[in-house]
Amino acid sequence: MKYSFLILSLLLYCFSCRSKRKEPKSTNIGHIHVSQIGDIEFRRTFADIQFIKNEKEIDAYVKKQEISNPIDMGYVDSNNLLAKRFLELGYVVNTSQHYELLLNKFKFETDSIFSFSTQHHKPYTIRFFSDSSSTSTCFIIASGADSIVVDTKTSPLQDLDYVLLDIIPGGNLEMVFLNDYYIMNGYNFELKVYKID
Repeated sequence: MKYSFLILSLLLYCFSCRSKRKEPKSTNIGHIHVSQIGDIEFRRTFADIQFIKNEKEIDAYVKKQEISNPIDMGYVDSNNLLAKRFLELGYVVNTSQHYELLLNKFKFETDSIFSFSTQHHKPYTIRFFSDSSSTSTCFIIASGADSIVVDTKTSPLQDLDYVLLDIIPGGNLEMVFLNDYYIMNGYNFELKVYKID
């Protein structure tokens, strides 16, 4: 009886802690409009290390993997508009087997506050912060008297990496936010693209 109560308590705790992942929505406050137009995921794996017995071979394998390009996680196909655009811009290459993310091509910014203007000269200030209520990295966008908070649904424990690129052709820069994290013998790299106008 004591063990069944303990097991039931653990199950209830686990299910209550599971976060409900909501799909990103377009948000409009005042004159600020923000939408996550998509994301694309890549992975750098170290899983084959379990099959290597020799220490020197393990060291060589890890060294090789640490500088390798992350590959797509199987969700990217040739019809993916983001993959096509990153390919056109030279940030992704398409090998015969998969897409590879060229991380070294990105010049990621790391400042927690920055400003930029659209092609219509509308100024924006963006500030990143960790939200203790949602336990994720958020950013606030301000323009004049208007401001809006956007939850990236990413861990605040990672380094802050973002870049402004013209992902949707037309002259306005979109914010590409890198969510990188370690899980199960590898690093995941998720590029989240936000349109701000």
